[in-house]
Amino acid sequence: MYYAAKPSCIKLTWGVSLINRLKSSGQNLAVIDRSGKIIFSNIHGLAGNIFEMLDSEAKEEVVSVLRENSPTGRIASRLVEGFTEVAAEPLEGAGAVVYFHRDSAVFQAESRHTLLEQMSEGFFSLDADYRFTYINEKGARELDLASATISGKKLWDVFPALAESDYARYYIRALEQRLQVTFEEYYPPLSAWFQVNLYPQLDGGLSAFFYNLNAAKRTERRLWESEHLDSLTNLLNRKATYDHLQTLTAADVPFSLFHLNINKFQLINDVYGYETGDKIITELAARLNSILPDSYVFGRFGGDEFVIAAVESMDDDKMTDYASQLLEQVDQPFASFKDDSIELRASIGVAKFPRDKQTAGEMLKAADTAMYQAKKIHGDGPAIVMFQESLQQDMQRRMMIDRDLAAAIHNGSFFTVYHPQICTDTGSIIGVEVLSRWNHPKLGLIPPPEFISTIESLGKSLFFTLAVMKAGLNDYSKWVEQSDYNGRISFNVPPSIIDSSRFFKEVCRLKDIYQIADGIIELELTETANVTSSSEKRNALAALRDAGFRISIDDFGTGFSSLDYLIDFPIDEIKIDKTFVEQINANKKGCVILQKMIELGNHLNLQVIAEGVENEDELRYLKLAGCRSVQGFLFDRPMPNDRFVLRLKKVRAQKNTGI
Repeated sequence: MYYAAKPSCIKLTWGVSLINRLKSSGQNLAVIDRSGKIIFSNIHGLAGNIFEMLDSEAKEEVVSVLRENSPTGRIASRLVEGFTEVAAEPLEGAGAVVYFHRDSAVFQAESRHTLLEQMSEGFFSLDADYRFTYINEKGARELDLASATISGKKLWDVFPALAESDYARYYIRALEQRLQVTFEEYYPPLSAWFQVNLYPQLDGGLSAFFYNLNAAKRTERRLWESEHLDSLTNLLNRKATYDHLQTLTAADVPFSLFHLNINKFQLINDVYGYETGDKIITELAARLNSILPDSYVFGRFGGDEFVIAAVESMDDDKMTDYASQLLEQVDQPFASFKDDSIELRASIGVAKFPRDKQTAGEMLKAADTAMYQAKKIHGDGPAIVMFQESLQQDMQRRMMIDRDLAAAIHNGSFFTVYHPQICTDTGSIIGVEVLSRWNHPKLGLIPPPEFISTIESLGKSLFFTLAVMKAGLNDYSKWVEQSDYNGRISFNVPPSIIDSSRFFKEVCRLKDIYQIADGIIELELTETANVTSSSEKRNALAALRDAGFRISIDDFGTGFSSLDYLIDFPIDEIKIDKTFVEQINANKKGCVILQKMIELGNHLNLQVIAEGVENEDELRYLKLAGCRSVQGFLFDRPMPNDRFVLRLKKVRAQKNTGI
């Protein structure tokens, strides 16, 4: 125990020399006058009247010093700043010097208690029998206890649920093996996560410092969700889905991967708005999730794409059946639609691990490839395609086409070919359709279906169409000079640009440049509901027709549009799709439809051309049905300009000789 020097019993006189002496004494002290007022102190903040700071016994001792001029021994008294004892001696010319002392054991105990109460952590201590000996206020609040009610009680009695939990194992280990133990555990009765640090005490008990982790866990959960979950559907996001698939492939767990994409979902967003689109995605996610086992991996991979990993072994038939169940969920009406007549369709690509690919990335690519093949084959309708290695080669080809197309449009890699249209009565060439071809440096000749859609997606349709028209009209002007050609020339025009003011201006300019007469240039549009039901496109076609252009509807009968558009739609010609021509001698109902289509066109005073004529039987039937114009391989295949010029010269020679 620490003791300060006892009062000196030497007469002290108040003055500057005494003040200097007191400052350098190294003791905690104060000088008071005879009323107890503090007139000097080397203890920071100590001021006022000393008698107000002392208990009655210590106060009486100091009064005795002032009265009898006799020093005191140390008297226990609780004071400010943790001082626990005082002593005093008389001071001539003032009053007395009061010395302040600490009892180290008491001070240490009080300091420890103060420290424990000021901690941000909860704290309690146990004896060797797991009885509570102390708990701070923070700990009592966190554990929903009153500190006074648990002293002396056993830990297991206060918290019965601990006895059958991992908590008990940690406490027993720390106490019996005398080890420091740190752990995190959830405690259900308090709905709380705790981090606990256990320290063995010298007397055999335990000190437990603990911290409520609920706030930290909520933050941790929010961070995890933001990194792993899709914010709209609460499904796994792309990264988390990929991570799960990596885990499955690394463990060599068999699974089937389904990549589902909603067909033309952008149209829903455009017509109904993105808010409605989000509601549909959310509703579909909930539907699909409701039929999936918990063991399956289900994630949203993009705006309208979902990935499902069925963690079980499936044969091809079972995979197809399961994909059909997924499509049924898409086919059902959606509450978000204001118009109940609108339906969604989806395409699904399927790949199997480990049969098709061996890594997560390869599996995703395989299912994606199969999904795009489903779209390619079945268009807007629901479709399921199983992955095959040949599809991967097709995808690589498509990627090469997409990559090289933009440059090819500008560097002259495209060229034109010409497909004659024949009069069934005379066999003469009455028109020619201009078609585009692409000679790829590595892939060779690429047919239009493989690149036209990509041109549209690149926003190059207007530029490309005008380039084809310019090349075709340039050749046409030479045919007129060299072969006296006076037939029509026909160009395919994407519906997306037909109502463009720039398109109207440019085609009129080309017509003037090459001095083409009215009724010679024909613009072909594929029959779609988007074309036939749009007032803007109808007005644009009427303006083009007034400017001297002929309007033709290509692939007539395949566009699923209402025939009433023919009543006042500004057209001059219909081209019957080859699928109807193929019905000749093959399907009686198909032949009836074909004949009625020809009659309809004739009654409306429209030019009728049958496409895809390949044999004499088809030609004979069409002539008898009243079709006066045909196009097909029976007469010609599409040919380059030099061959077409020879073909025209041959026709002219035959005409001149009367053959």
